[in-house]
Amino acid sequence: MGQKQIEQMLADFQGAFEEFYDPDNHDTPEEVMNYGFYYMGCIICTGGSVKKIIDGQRRLTSLTLLIIYLNNLQKETVKDEDLLVPLDDMIYSNGWHDLFKGFQ
Repeated sequence: MGQKQIEQMLADFQGAFEEFYDPDNHDTPEEVMNYGFYYMGCIICTGGSVKKIIDGQRRLTSLTLLIIYLNNLQKETVKDEDLLVPLDDMIYSNGWHDLFKGFQ
């Protein structure tokens, strides 16, 4: 994805967030988890015991880089560790096969 596509993705995220934003219920991750979803498109994977991504690599890579950036930013700026949103498992997992259980 180029800069223009990244900017569009971020604008889309912001628009979706603002659509569901509730100024009275946004203080905890649990409240925000009740917000609506944003559809980024299909991810197509191969079958078999080892899954390979056929379509969606750039979206996944861009999203992963965004999560890495946000994770590093919050670690630099949030002083109270209890307020950190756990993002590490969204960035890296030893069990990628668990993510694709049930895909056919």
